[in-house]
Amino acid sequence: MAKEIFFKTHFHFLMAILLWIFMVVGFSSVLILDGGVPDYYDTRLISHGIINFLWFTLLVIQSSLIRSNKQKIHIAIGKIGVIFFIVVTLNILYIFYTTYTRRGHFIAVDWMVLFQFILGLFLILKGFKQRKYNHQLHKDYILFGSFCLIQPAINRLAAIFGQYYIVGFILTSIVIVTLFIFHWKKIKWPVIAWLIAWGAGVYLRFIH
Repeated sequence: MAKEIFFKTHFHFLMAILLWIFMVVGFSSVLILDGGVPDYYDTRLISHGIINFLWFTLLVIQSSLIRSNKQKIHIAIGKIGVIFFIVVTLNILYIFYTTYTRRGHFIAVDWMVLFQFILGLFLILKGFKQRKYNHQLHKDYILFGSFCLIQPAINRLAAIFGQYYIVGFILTSIVIVTLFIFHWKKIKWPVIAWLIAWGAGVYLRFIH
């Protein structure tokens, strides 16, 4: 019981840290290591990795401020966060644009990321809108929306599983979503929307 209360009380902070770790490990080839990764010197992905690192770091900081009941600082930084999210959005759109112009088309993994990006963008915008009216929805939407943005990191993280890539790929995503369901005690509409977007991506990538 005590563990459940602790998890519920600190859920957003713990999940923000978990997403931050997934993002850093997933993009380590871009942010930290060379390791023979072909896209290491791709400035598009380097900038994308840095911007995402800053966004998820901001997510951890904001969650920590809420947990510490430092509302005034949280609100002040939140105003910067709105502006920075515009940068995040423009950067992701730029990645999609340059990817399309280079290939002339999107491959399955691009569609998978795009589906979730659209959902994530919608949720985070709803989260910003709810900041004055419903603090719980404000936190939930921004956190789950941010999760929707880390599919590229999960793709890279799953590579650790080698020949069992698909297992790592599915397991990582499902574990995170299960934590949200456990916290909410039910399957809310963002999870259903994510399952549709993610499922469509899985179909295009592994089945179609």
